[in-house]
Amino acid sequence: MNGGMTGMVFALGVDIGGTFTDAVAISGEGAVFTGKSDTTPDDPSDGVIDALGNLAGHVDMSLPDLLGQTIFFGHGTTVGTNSLINKRGAKVGLVVTKGFEDTPFIQRSVGRIAGLSEIQIKNQVVLRQPEFLLPKSAVRGVAERIDCFGQVVVPLDRDEARRAAESLIGAGAEAIAVCFLWSFANDQHEHEVKEIISAIDPGVMVSISSELIPKMRENARLNSTVINCFVGKRVVHYLARLEQRLADLGLATPVNVMQVFGGLTDMNNSQPICTIDSGPVGGVIAAKFLAEEMNLPNLVTTDVGGTSFDVSVIHGGQEQMAKEYFGATGVMDRYEVSIPRVDIKCIGAGGGTIARYNPISRTIKLGPDSAGADPGPVFYDAGGTEPTLADAWVTLGLINPDNFLGGRRQVYSAKSVAAIETKLARPAEMSTQEAASAVVELANNTMADAIREQLAERGYDPLDFSILAFGGAGWLHATSYGRIMGIERIILARNASVFSALGIALADIVHKHAQSAVIIEPIGRDALMEPIDTIRRKLEGEMHSYGDFIGDVSFSFGVDMRYRGQIHELTIALSDDDFDSPDINETLKHRFSKRYEEVYGKGSAYERGGVEIIAVIGQSLGQTVKPSMRSSFEPAPESGREMSPTAYREVFLDHEFHQVGIIESSLTSPGARIIGPAIIEDPVTTGLVLPGQTAVVDNLLNIHVFEGGRTDV
Repeated sequence: MNGGMTGMVFALGVDIGGTFTDAVAISGEGAVFTGKSDTTPDDPSDGVIDALGNLAGHVDMSLPDLLGQTIFFGHGTTVGTNSLINKRGAKVGLVVTKGFEDTPFIQRSVGRIAGLSEIQIKNQVVLRQPEFLLPKSAVRGVAERIDCFGQVVVPLDRDEARRAAESLIGAGAEAIAVCFLWSFANDQHEHEVKEIISAIDPGVMVSISSELIPKMRENARLNSTVINCFVGKRVVHYLARLEQRLADLGLATPVNVMQVFGGLTDMNNSQPICTIDSGPVGGVIAAKFLAEEMNLPNLVTTDVGGTSFDVSVIHGGQEQMAKEYFGATGVMDRYEVSIPRVDIKCIGAGGGTIARYNPISRTIKLGPDSAGADPGPVFYDAGGTEPTLADAWVTLGLINPDNFLGGRRQVYSAKSVAAIETKLARPAEMSTQEAASAVVELANNTMADAIREQLAERGYDPLDFSILAFGGAGWLHATSYGRIMGIERIILARNASVFSALGIALADIVHKHAQSAVIIEPIGRDALMEPIDTIRRKLEGEMHSYGDFIGDVSFSFGVDMRYRGQIHELTIALSDDDFDSPDINETLKHRFSKRYEEVYGKGSAYERGGVEIIAVIGQSLGQTVKPSMRSSFEPAPESGREMSPTAYREVFLDHEFHQVGIIESSLTSPGARIIGPAIIEDPVTTGLVLPGQTAVVDNLLNIHVFEGGRTDV
């Protein structure tokens, strides 16, 4: 290494995926460098070190020099996700209110289908409620009772609590979850039990529901607390090992962990459950950054990977959080949970998604099952025999077989063509290319449906949004599902294949807290300020622990509101001006009703029914000290040049063959124009500009695709 970057500082982001581990470095001057390696499931820290080593080579530095000049390190890990999916976690014990020992096994009626696809749900014959993460023998009931107002009705039986803890620890429990009824209204009993357990064995992890989710609705709160314990040991052990290995190599800054609610925390403040499914959130954060840079406050973020298609929404420059239904914000594996999380819709439509011919309906079906990385698409020649979406790309000529994954993976094109022909084309009585085209069209329409559903659920008009595409295959499909949706602007994000790692490098420190607070109309300022002040004090204490590592700290608050008598609620943001309002009750009621009609339709609001608040939510955001990308490139010229293809390839589009020009992404510059049809080739991804579309490169080298001849970005 020549040490040419000596003296520079870097922000690093590392994201572990199912197949690859991605690393991104942003220099103090805003330059972006990337690195990749294979994910190493046995010890994910090996893959992280390998990816960072690959990255260091691209920066022309040794790994110790790169880490020594790193001022910020963010990390997204799948250790918790894999632990839950594979059911390889800690041995967990559970302490509940006496008489409610069967709650985790009863679940709710939706528990039979939570986390299943539509196809799986329809197969009623084999539907079963999932086994819980611990057996009934690992549950202990303890006498105690707190009412809905937070008043102690039955004092905690400390002797019984001690016997329960000793029994569970004696049976080998490595972690103990505590979830009492109404503990969110008064956490005294849960804290007492936590102290008892820690006094018996300080090495046992204890997670109490009132610390994790102090909000009503028992089922999702209990599930979340148990999952936090189940994955906790592996997550904590992995992060500690990784931080030590990086420190030994020269990293002097803390490892900050990506959270599913949209920010980073240090290892001391991270809850293990919040790392589950957190990787894709990095892509949303990077998209949020670009939304601000491009002055496009409304974006649909779309991530097309190897196994899935992930959709999220940025509205007004803000990521959208998952809404609660019966206290659940979503499903992890097959268990309803209630942790704050960025709303990301995931469907089985990625490069490895398998296509099959259905002889009964005489149609081709796509997914949701996937060939994954092993055996992978048929063209891997690794044992896969079922054609996938990626095999359809190869058959249609959409990707360059000599440059797949930068040439790191050999593509056996003939095997893809043969699989499409024998498994799909012949049974469907179609040509091979028409069958492959049908697979791609199915994928495009499925993706468009997911976008439409995500926007419709929030009452948003698709025409008010632009699409941002990333992931290994995002560039290839976005122009098609964008056209289906009638969306004017489709943006192919630079560094698409490492976009989540980029978002992690750009992320800020974020902490969230919620507190149950039943405030019935008329809503008064004092009643609202009491829980807000409590939450603010917690957030201030946590952010203080970061010291000079973070810059400006901001706080924001919201309330969960509903019409009286309703079951579900909507989260409504609060502003500082609300507390200066002459009638805060009317201000919040009107804001809630407006949002209610946006979600459920005009005329659905019913203010005469009265409103109530059931919880207050607070967030602190500490800006991390890291470089900016804003100075990366010179401003685009007033009118750019039209790029000339470096080669041509025969591609099957719109039911006929075309000689399509190939544009190398490395040759693009701000202001350059690309006229469709065209293939854009990048070392790690491929883009498609359809006939009738025009693409323009912006200052950050993102590619904006428009219908017609528009040339401004």
